[in-house]
Amino acid sequence: MLTTLNWLAETNEQLQLLVIDIKLLSGDTATQRLLSLKDKLFNWAN
Repeated sequence: MLTTLNWLAETNEQLQLLVIDIKLLSGDTATQRLLSLKDKLFNWAN
């Protein structure tokens, strides 16, 4: 269980960094897709 939570925390952090990068490089569509994925991962963890 702890391993899964650690993985989710790391994944969430990486997704947040990726969203920041995409906001700097491109439009909102890709950002929205990633935010949706991040939310799904977060909801799954809870």
